[in-house]
Amino acid sequence: YGHLMLDDLNLRVRKQGTGYIGNKYGYQVGLKYINAFWVPRLDIQLEYNRIRPYTYQHFNPSANYSHYGQYLGHSNGANLYDFNIIVRYQPFPRWSAYLGYTHLTKGLDLNGENYGGDIWTPYTDYFQVFNNTVAQGEKFQVDQVYGRISYQVLKLDAFAELEGRYRKENNNSSASVLGTLRLNLPTTPIKF
Repeated sequence: YGHLMLDDLNLRVRKQGTGYIGNKYGYQVGLKYINAFWVPRLDIQLEYNRIRPYTYQHFNPSANYSHYGQYLGHSNGANLYDFNIIVRYQPFPRWSAYLGYTHLTKGLDLNGENYGGDIWTPYTDYFQVFNNTVAQGEKFQVDQVYGRISYQVLKLDAFAELEGRYRKENNNSSASVLGTLRLNLPTTPIKF
């Protein structure tokens, strides 16, 4: 699967240089392998996202790509690339397992200069017009591994889950384990 997002694209400036600030676009490519390696209910997904600097920014920050303070495009904004691996498996009818890995590299603003990662900064306050590259600025990197084992309780729409996560940000790491009980409420009214 794949997605292509074009915000602005000006091909006439190619003769002046590469990495033009006004060429704002991103893409996603992915692959899903269902019943992987002939194992029923084992699914593997690979995904890569790349978003150029200044994408989702606007000269007026109130017109950027956001809704109620949340990014509309990628959950981490722009000026980034990431790679994801997701494995889902249902070994038994009421049991399921989920394991994921993400590597993210994002360019942050540096010394008060706009390097194109913060959508709340107007893109008119840019660092440079040409030679902009993905993840420019101060490098922020995240590697995380996360997993969940889930059991459907008594054939109800309730699940007992055990989750774990290991996250490493620029050489600082943290780990957490969480047990939860999730209850999905019916979408139609219950009649008594």
